[in-house]
Amino acid sequence: MRKRTVMLIALSLLVVFGSALPVSATTDRIEFTAEDYIAGPPLDEGIQWMRGPISHVRGLKVAYETVGPEFYSGVSVININIRQNMETGEGFMWGTWELTVDEDRGYHGVWVATFTGEESPAWTGHGVGRGTGDYRGYLVKFGLTQQPYGDTVTGVLFKPAD
Repeated sequence: MRKRTVMLIALSLLVVFGSALPVSATTDRIEFTAEDYIAGPPLDEGIQWMRGPISHVRGLKVAYETVGPEFYSGVSVININIRQNMETGEGFMWGTWELTVDEDRGYHGVWVATFTGEESPAWTGHGVGRGTGDYRGYLVKFGLTQQPYGDTVTGVLFKPAD
């Protein structure tokens, strides 16, 4: 009983004094949509093998032309790992992604991210990345949906607080 009373007092003090603390600056949030267009054959087909009905791919490297807002347009190189059941079509993928921003738009930087995804029936996934160069300190969170030409990306860019 005494332990519960002490906890309630501590929680009450935290609420009272915590509300008097200054509020930190907010982070700007920009929602965006972009399209990834497959830029050609794989840069590296990686290693591929079958074990029963399961297809395994490690280190598949694919280039995309990414078209979106000025902070999210350029050339993407994606390193993909896949495990897929060829009988059911279900699968899982993970990897890394690097987007070098088109410098003709006045920005210089690279987004570096990791992602995961699954197929059932089409590939969908999500990822998170950090910026370099002009985007140092920025964070991007995104979702992707497979299209016949590549992917549709929907995301949120978080600018660091001033």
